[in-house]
Amino acid sequence: MTDPHVTFLLLSYRRPANMQRQLDDIAAAPIQNKSVILSNNNPAINIFDYVVADAPSVTILQQPRRRISAQRYELAKEASSQYFVALDDDLFLSPDQIAALAKKLIEAPAMPHGIWGQNLVAEADGRPGLSWDVVRRADRQVDVLNRAYAFTKQHVTRFFELLGVLGLANVDELGPADDILISVSGAGRPWCHDLGTIENCPTSNTPGIAFWKDDAFYPWRVDILSRLCAIGTLPWQQS
Repeated sequence: MTDPHVTFLLLSYRRPANMQRQLDDIAAAPIQNKSVILSNNNPAINIFDYVVADAPSVTILQQPRRRISAQRYELAKEASSQYFVALDDDLFLSPDQIAALAKKLIEAPAMPHGIWGQNLVAEADGRPGLSWDVVRRADRQVDVLNRAYAFTKQHVTRFFELLGVLGLANVDELGPADDILISVSGAGRPWCHDLGTIENCPTSNTPGIAFWKDDAFYPWRVDILSRLCAIGTLPWQQS
């Protein structure tokens, strides 16, 4: 029996120099049946100045306009694979960690999986607040996954259903909240896994490079969460 096909999704925007290493680590991961889609979402640069990828399993796309991270789910929607792993450009998983994350998804596909997450600290009235507890190096369910995401085609379908429930016409209108939407697209809360020490890019906390440092990042996410809570679509509301 052939192993399930896993499609890896990489996005380049502010850290194009990290892309080649991520491609190399995925290529070295012990996964028999895999492919990669790398999308350059910053048309101000030529991604081919930074990567050399001539393998037939690697597709590189140069976007004609700036795109946000939620665009990765458009790519997943159009791909034929049933299993996906998306990696943010500010961390480096080893080949064994990459394979382990994909295996977690294949073994338990009902919920998305990752290696880093957050648990919501609600306000006194139960509404989402600005406070979060970070979860890493732990095997437990979380409210929202960050940085690495393993998900199925069914989760992608639910992602776009929720986009419509929010009244958003496309992923561009979602803003920096795609990790929230994919995290609540499963049958329950997503899983965070301890796969060992995680290597971060030195710029992962650098203002002007790290999107989560932008002033509008958290208020926008709280708004999206509040709207999802009001609709009653969050997994922890069903438990």
